[in-house]
Amino acid sequence: MKQKEGRRNERKPVCRFGPDGREAKMADYRRYARIRYFCRCLGGGGLRTAYRGAGFDDPTSESSYADELLAGPLGRHVSDVVVLYESESAAVDDPAFADPVQQALSKLPRDGVVRLDSYWSTRDESFVSGDRHATYASIQLKSNDDRVRVEEYKAIKEHLNVAGLTVRFGGLTPMTEQVNAQIGRDIARAEMLSMPLLVLLLVFIFRSAVAAALPLILGIVVAVGSLAALRAVTYFTEISTFVINVVTILGLGLAIDYALFMVNRFREELAAGIPVDEAVERTMATAGRTVAFSGLTVGVSLACLLVFPSRSLVSMGFGGVLTVLFAVVGSMTVLPVMLRFAGERVNSLRVPLPGFGGGKSGAGVQSETRGRWYRAAHAMMRRPMLSTAGIVLLLVALGLPFLGVNWARPGDWVLPVGADARAVTNIMGQKFKSDPAKIVTGVIEAPGAADSAEYQAALQSYMKRLSAVEGVTGAKVTGTNGQLARLTLNYKFDPMSREAVHMVQELRAQEPPAGSKAYFTGMLASRVDIVDMVISRCPGWRCSSLSFPLSLCSLRSAPSSCR
Repeated sequence: MKQKEGRRNERKPVCRFGPDGREAKMADYRRYARIRYFCRCLGGGGLRTAYRGAGFDDPTSESSYADELLAGPLGRHVSDVVVLYESESAAVDDPAFADPVQQALSKLPRDGVVRLDSYWSTRDESFVSGDRHATYASIQLKSNDDRVRVEEYKAIKEHLNVAGLTVRFGGLTPMTEQVNAQIGRDIARAEMLSMPLLVLLLVFIFRSAVAAALPLILGIVVAVGSLAALRAVTYFTEISTFVINVVTILGLGLAIDYALFMVNRFREELAAGIPVDEAVERTMATAGRTVAFSGLTVGVSLACLLVFPSRSLVSMGFGGVLTVLFAVVGSMTVLPVMLRFAGERVNSLRVPLPGFGGGKSGAGVQSETRGRWYRAAHAMMRRPMLSTAGIVLLLVALGLPFLGVNWARPGDWVLPVGADARAVTNIMGQKFKSDPAKIVTGVIEAPGAADSAEYQAALQSYMKRLSAVEGVTGAKVTGTNGQLARLTLNYKFDPMSREAVHMVQELRAQEPPAGSKAYFTGMLASRVDIVDMVISRCPGWRCSSLSFPLSLCSLRSAPSSCR
C-alpha cells in the first residue's frame, strides 16, 4: 500500500495555483518574455518602440534653441492641423454646410487641443475661399513632441469628418503621419518586389539554386544581426526610425555583393580541380581579402556621418557601420562554413538557361581568356586615353543636374499628388488669401520685461522691419512671458523654394531691439539650418584621408590607392 501511495504521489502534478505553482508559472512567463523580446529585437520590432522620430533637425541650431524656448511657459502659436472642408454645391454660409461643420468642431475632444480657430469663431474672411465653397479650421495640439502630436491628431481625426462634405487634413502633423504611412507602404511594396527579383537574378548569375541560395542566406543573417546590434545601441543614444530600413537594405546589398565575389571564386577553384578545403582557403586568401578591405573602407566612410549633430545622420552612421561590420564578419565566418558544407554540391540543382553562361566542369564559370568581360576589358586597355575621356565625360554629364540642386527636407512634396496634405497645400495657395501652415515663429530674448510699454514700442519698430522683408505677408506679437516675446510671421513663398530660404536669411539679418537676441524657427527655418549644417560639416576630406591608408594597405601601391 505504501508503495502504491508513493507511486500515486510521484504521478501527482504540482498545483500551479498554490505558492509553488505561482512561482513556476512566473518562471515560465519570464522565459517566454525573454524569448519574445529577443525575437522582436532580431526582427526590428524592438527598434520601432525605441526610436525618437525622424531626427532631421540640428540640435545645435538657432531653430532648435528657439523650439526649446517655446517648449517652456511661453508656448507655441502655430497651426499643427489644417482641416479643409469643401462642397461643390453648398456655400459656407448655407446651413447645409455651416451647421454640420460647427457641430463637429463643437464636439471635438479638447484633451489634446490647445487652440481651435474657424470662420465661425473668428468671423475672419481669410478662413473662406474666394468662391465661398470651402473653409478650414486651424488646430494647435498640446504636445511639444512631434511623435506625440501625431498620436493626438489620430485621436481627434475621426471627430472632424462631416458627411456630405469633402474633408482633407493638412498641416505639419497630418503631413508627418501621411509621410510615415506612405514610406511604410512603399518599403513593403519594394521588399515584396525586390526579393523575388533578387532570387531570380542570383539564379540567373550562378545557374545553380544551391549557389544562388548562399548569398541570400548570408544577406538575411547580416540584416537580422545588424538590427539586433542596433537595438543595443538604443540603450546609449537615440536612434531615428528611418535607420531600420537603411540597415535592412544595406545589409542585404552588401552581404550579397560580398558573397558574389567569394562564391564565384570558390566555384572557379573547384572547376580547376582544387579540393574543397584548399578551395575554401584560396577563396579566403583572395576574394576574402578583397572583401575585408572593401568593407573596412566603406565602414570608415559611413563613420564620417557621426560628425553631424543631426540624430538622423548619426543614426545612419551607426547603422551603416554596424551593417558593414556584420557583412564583413559574416563573409569571413558564416560564408566559409557554408562553402565547406556545400562543397562540390555548390553546383547542384542546375538551372539550364540559354545564352549567358556555359563554363567548364559544369560549374558555369567562364574561362579567363574569353567572354564578354574579357573582350570589354581588353578593348578599354587598347585605347586607354579615349576610354578614360569617354568615362569622364559621361560622369560629368550625369553630374551636371547636381549643380542646380535645391536642398530640402521631407515635406508634403514627397507625397503623391492626391494625398491630403499635398492637396490642402495646393488648394490653400489657389483659393485662399493665406495658408496658416506657412508660419515662421520668432522668439525674442529681451534685456528686461518683454511686456513693458517701452520695450513694446521698440518691438513694434522691429516688427515693421520684419514685415518689409520680401515674402512676409503679416507679422504680429502673439505672446510674452518674462523676458521672452513670441512673434508670428506669415509668408507666401513655397517653403522649399530658394526665395523662402533668402527670406529667412533676411529675417535673421534684421537687427533686433537694443540688448535683445532674436531666434527664428518653424519648418522653413529648420530647413535652412539643416542645409547649413550639412554644408558646414561635410566630411568628404575626412573620408578621403581615412580611406587612403586602407586602400594603400590593400593595393600596396600609392598610385593605385589614389585612383
